[in-house]
Amino acid sequence: MKAIATLFVLLACVTDCTFAGDSTFTPDQLLEIHKLLEAEREAIKQEVILELCQENPDICDQIKPQVVIAQPPTKSQPSRSEAPVSSLPAQVSIEPHTASQSMMGTLRNSMTDRSLATDGARFDIEASTASSRASIELGRTLSMFNGNNRGEFANLSFAFSAPLNKDEDNTTIATLDGLTNAFQASMKLSKFNVYGLRMGHLTADGDYTAEYIELCKAAGIDVLKNEICDSNLMKEGLRKNKRSALYANYMALFWDPAAWKSTYGVEATIGYEEFKFREVATLDKNDSNETPWSIGLFGGFIPPSKNAFVSFGLKFQETYKPTDKRTVCPTETELEYLECITGNIGGPNEKKKHLAYIDVRSQLEHMGFSARVTHDFKNDETGVDLPIYLLKSSKGIFNGGLRLGWTSEDDFSFGVFVGSDLKLLD
Repeated sequence: MKAIATLFVLLACVTDCTFAGDSTFTPDQLLEIHKLLEAEREAIKQEVILELCQENPDICDQIKPQVVIAQPPTKSQPSRSEAPVSSLPAQVSIEPHTASQSMMGTLRNSMTDRSLATDGARFDIEASTASSRASIELGRTLSMFNGNNRGEFANLSFAFSAPLNKDEDNTTIATLDGLTNAFQASMKLSKFNVYGLRMGHLTADGDYTAEYIELCKAAGIDVLKNEICDSNLMKEGLRKNKRSALYANYMALFWDPAAWKSTYGVEATIGYEEFKFREVATLDKNDSNETPWSIGLFGGFIPPSKNAFVSFGLKFQETYKPTDKRTVCPTETELEYLECITGNIGGPNEKKKHLAYIDVRSQLEHMGFSARVTHDFKNDETGVDLPIYLLKSSKGIFNGGLRLGWTSEDDFSFGVFVGSDLKLLD
C-alpha cells in the first residue's frame, strides 16, 4: 500500500514535476523513477484514448489508439507493487501541472467563443441617432459531446437593459419591436449543435501536433510551457499580433469547416414603461405605468464553410404605444388670449404584435452586416433593418457603423450607431 500511495503521488504530475528538498537522487533511483513514470504515462494515455473511443466511436479512426498488452514485469521494469520506493529520499514535494487540459476540455475551450454567445458578463452602451440603450448581460455555456461527432452547447443568459433617451419621434425602429422604449429584463435559453468533431490538435500518440503548437505560438501562447490555448485567447492573441487570418485554421483543428452548425431556443422578456399624458376631458397631467411582455421561439444555422448565420423566429408581444402628440387649444378659458397645449392627449393604447422574422448576418475582414426582415401579422406591418458594421473596438470586434431601415408605416430611415457588438449568435 505504501508503494502504491507513493507511486500515485509521483503520478500526480505524470511527466512535469518539480522536486524540492535537500536530499538528492542517485542515478539508479532516477532511472527507476523515469521508467515508472513512462510506464504509467503510457497506461493512462491508453486508458483515456480507449474511454474516449468508447464514448465517440466515430472518431476512433482519427485518434488511432494503440492498445498495449501488459507484459510481465522484468528486473528493469518493476510492477506497480514492486516500485523501489523504500530507497527514495525522505523529503520529496511534487508540483503538479497547473495549466494542463484534458482532450475534451480542450475541445470545450475551442468553442467558448464570445462572438457566438455570451459566456460570463458583459456591459454595453449602444448610442445611435434613433435610440440609445445601456445593457448588462450574464450568461453561462455548458457543453457535452456525443458519439456522432457532434458537440452540443447549451447557453442560458439573462439581460437587463434600459433606454437612455425616450423621444418617441426618433425611436421607431425597423425591427418592429414594441418594447424599444421600455426597461427590459429578459431570459434566453438556447442550444447550439456543431457537427464534424475533430481531434486535429493531437497526434496518434496523444501529443500536440506541430500545427497546433505553431498556431498557438502565432498568438503568443506556448502550449509546451503548459499555457492555455483556447479560442478566446487565440482570437485576442492573433489580433494583437496582426495574424487574425489564422483563427480559421485553429478552429478547423477541432471542427470540420464543411460541417453544418445549428441552433434553436426560447426567449422571454418583461418590461416596465412609464407614460406621461394629459387627460382628454380636462387636459390635466397624468401618468401610467405599464408592463409590456414578449415571448418567442427561434432557430438558425451556419452553412458549411461560410462565415454567416441565418436565423428565423416568432415573437408574440403585448405592448403599449403612446397616443400621437397633438396641439389642442381650450376654448373655455378666463384668459384674454388663446392658450394651446402640445403633448400626448389620452393614455397609452395597448398594441399586440405577432412578429415573424428572418435574419442574415455575416462578418468579413473589413465589414459586417446584420439584415433582418420582420412582418407583423397582427397589424399587417413590415420592417427591414440593416446595420452595416464598419468600425471595430479596441478588441477587434465590429461595434459601429451605419444603420438603414424601412417600415411600411414610416418609410425609410438612416442613422449611425456605436457600441453594439456584432455577434453571429445572439
